[in-house]
Amino acid sequence: MTSQHASTSSPHLNKTWDDFAQAQTLDVFCQSWLHLLVAQLPSCKAAAVLIESQQQFVPITVWPQVSPELARLAGVVEKCLQQHKSIIQPTSQDKLTEFAYPVIIEHNVVCLVVLEAAVSMAEAPAILRHIHWSSAWLSHIFHQKQQETNTHNHQQYSTLLEALSVGLKNTPCNRVYLISVMIYGNDLKYTKWPLVYVMVNICA
Repeated sequence: MTSQHASTSSPHLNKTWDDFAQAQTLDVFCQSWLHLLVAQLPSCKAAAVLIESQQQFVPITVWPQVSPELARLAGVVEKCLQQHKSIIQPTSQDKLTEFAYPVIIEHNVVCLVVLEAAVSMAEAPAILRHIHWSSAWLSHIFHQKQQETNTHNHQQYSTLLEALSVGLKNTPCNRVYLISVMIYGNDLKYTKWPLVYVMVNICA
């Protein structure tokens, strides 16, 4: 990755569009999306897309390159996560403004777009509008992944209930079986209480 805007190189921009259109992984999709965004914002000095990992948000892609200096954007990220809304704030440096934009699905922040640009606070709303409209692509890909996860979990849950039904058809319900089912259910990200309810009804 270079610090040069993609807009200064047409072949590079064409390749970025190709990568974006053909992306098979989330990191490639986010990286090409961010490069296309930055190409349209000449005032941008640094940018990143953050996703949740182990209950914290970490960069999945950074522009122009990974640097310890990006830690200065931690404040605007924290505000965005606390308030669940876009944040614009000035920096201590003259005419530098920080942006944090949350992509929210089912009331949860699934990723953040963080950006620093050489614009005044008066010019900042135009940048934010651009991020907002561009973020529709991120919303789409994360919504799609959420649906895939929900479908996968539902299939596992259905398999579990089917196994319970078969296993208990000719076998008395007992505490050991109940505990093993509860543990398996927790591994599938389901709470034990719905499973207990199912077991009670099957054993009744």
